[in-house]
Amino acid sequence: MNAKLKIAVNKNPTKEGVKVQFEFPQTIQGDEKAALTQKLQKKLVDGLSQYNLTISQDTDVPKSLGNVIGFLIPIADFRLMIKNAIGGGAEQAPPVPEAPAAVAPEAPPAQPPLQ
Repeated sequence: MNAKLKIAVNKNPTKEGVKVQFEFPQTIQGDEKAALTQKLQKKLVDGLSQYNLTISQDTDVPKSLGNVIGFLIPIADFRLMIKNAIGGGAEQAPPVPEAPAAVAPEAPPAQPPLQ
């Protein structure tokens, strides 16, 4: 099955990234679409992992586009890829401060004797 590949920027601010869409010449549905989605996702995951890019299925593809299977690559992945390419390396977590030495609790004040 031949598909037309479309690449675009996702304009949804809660899912910033690059949209990857495969547009097929005919509508695909049900199990056939699910199986094809899995195959495409596996190929994309395998192929993009060498660049440390992750991919997920784009659930925002309208149902009316029954001939389109979409995926999303998060913009953060490209940021890290570029940072690594220019020698910045992976972001490091701030150093964890050392725990203070254990201090023995103070003894409670002495009670006066009962009369």
